[in-house]
Amino acid sequence: MIEAIFLASAITAVRPNSSTDFYTAISCAADSTGRASSKNCLLTLTNDGFVKDTNSGKKFFDEPVDNSTMQSTALYRIGKNYLLTTDSYSSSKNSQWLIMSYDGRLVTASQLISVERDIQPHSAKWVGWECRTSEPKPLTAASPPLASAASALCGTDMKEINNNATPHDFSEKDAFVKKLNGLRLTMNVYGDPTYHSSSYLFYGSDVPDFTRMLCFSNCATGKNETRFIGDIGSGNWIDMTLTGQADSLSGVYYYLKYRNPIFVSGSLNEEGMMLLNEYGSKKDISDAVFTGSGTPDALKGLWKSSTGKTFPFILLRSGF
Repeated sequence: MIEAIFLASAITAVRPNSSTDFYTAISCAADSTGRASSKNCLLTLTNDGFVKDTNSGKKFFDEPVDNSTMQSTALYRIGKNYLLTTDSYSSSKNSQWLIMSYDGRLVTASQLISVERDIQPHSAKWVGWECRTSEPKPLTAASPPLASAASALCGTDMKEINNNATPHDFSEKDAFVKKLNGLRLTMNVYGDPTYHSSSYLFYGSDVPDFTRMLCFSNCATGKNETRFIGDIGSGNWIDMTLTGQADSLSGVYYYLKYRNPIFVSGSLNEEGMMLLNEYGSKKDISDAVFTGSGTPDALKGLWKSSTGKTFPFILLRSGF
């Protein structure tokens, strides 16, 4: 189920610490007062491993996240979501990532991803599985967060979950992803009956690093919006969010370096044909246009400005 194999000695853990990360991960760890140090965190991960409401102190789970000496745990705010991570320091380097939401009343989960090294005599390869549902599921308090999420999202006995999915078979439309640098990982999907497997690219990394995670096949989709991470030219990374119907989309994107919003509108159909007009200060006059093709998850094409400048672009679904 894996498309890349690496020597075990070459694999190390990666955490978010770079301005080039695709996602702004705000730590929601408790400070000396027992509350999250960031005002953006409505949830806090306490030093003893409990997830609680930052303001009221209410604990949402009767048991803490396992935080043994061989494992680290963290909670981040990424956009509208919360990401609970556990990372093992054992030779398998197992990591689990739980994507949650909190509306001030209820904690719900939409996605649980697990990755680990499958160690062979002379090499190691990364394998994984994913559980998700089309609608977020509430988590029960009687179990620790990850166990509660597995019960809510996976829809099967955890003993049945295995790592036997086949590698992603690139279609003609998304074959360009093979040329992008980074680990590509195909994993079984449980819980959602729509897809049997999904495929991810960890751009620029040879290990699963959630700050570099992009999806290019059978991606989890937001109910009201579509988010892409992409590159215009070479190294000019952008974050784009689109809302609306396929033939009537509007949205905004910004360069990760500058964070200034740029408005777009246009279409993206089920066949992966994209046409987006870009607008600056004069919203009735297009400053540039994206013309691309591929799949709804992975696109490439040309960005052309009103002055005639032309650059290639790529867009892949956001991992969050």
